[in-house]
Parts: sequence; C-alpha cells; structure tokens
Amino acid sequence: MATENNKKSDGFVMALIQAFIVAFLIIASDYEGSISRYDSGVMERNLEWRHTNGYPAGFDPYSKDYDGYIAVMNCRDVGKEAELTLTVNGTTLDPLHVLISDCTEDVKTMKWMVDENITAELDWETWQRLGIQDGSGAWGKVEIYD
Repeated sequence: MATENNKKSDGFVMALIQAFIVAFLIIASDYEGSISRYDSGVMERNLEWRHTNGYPAGFDPYSKDYDGYIAVMNCRDVGKEAELTLTVNGTTLDPLHVLISDCTEDVKTMKWMVDENITAELDWETWQRLGIQDGSGAWGKVEIYD
C-alpha cells in the first residue's frame, strides 16, 4: 500500500515539476545560467535528422554561417537564431551567433537542466574550438532574435 501511494505521489510531483517548467518556458524568451555541452557527434546527427525531416518546417542549419549550435529546454525555440554570450573562468567571450537546433523532449532531462541550472547545451565542436574545459563553470546568456 505504501509503495502504491509513493508511486502516485512521485507521479504527481513529476507532473507538477513538468507543469512548472512548461509555465516558465511560456514566459521566458531569453535564458541565463550554466552551459553544458553535447558529446562529440550528437549535435551533428541531430542537425542532419532535423534538416532531412524538415522538423521544424523549413529548418535549414546550413543556410547561414553560424558560430555554433545550442539546445535549450523550449522546443518552440528550435530553428530560431540567438546570441550566446559565454563567461568562462571569469572571462566573458565575444558573443556567438548560434542556431537553436535542439530541445529537451523528456521530463528526466528537463529535471536535470532545472536542478543544475543548465540554460543551454553547446555543440561539442564549438566547445572545443573555444577551449572550454569541462567543469570550468561556463555561464551563458542566450538572447533569442525576434
């Protein structure tokens, strides 16, 4: 009986967390917080899949020269361009012109991003090119172009 009640309680808590995140995302248009990174090759596979399948409609990550690609929590932002300003080890880098090319599509990842205050995940190649070290405390602000 206790286990069944715990499962119901856990389900309710997860639904509440998800509702809170969705409500926050509806309001937020810019993001600020910690920056993580994708593993090598993950963003590239994602870009190719979205481009090949036209998801979202008209998505073409190769139509412009971007400084990098990011993933954010709000799936409605995929396909939008943004300026990403990074601060790494106390040094603010020149802003990057990025394409929002992926989003969080599951509650587990949303919870991780909220718990860790992850604003966005940067593609591996850009992370490497900028010389960012894992654990460096990279902080960023994402300003979406209208």
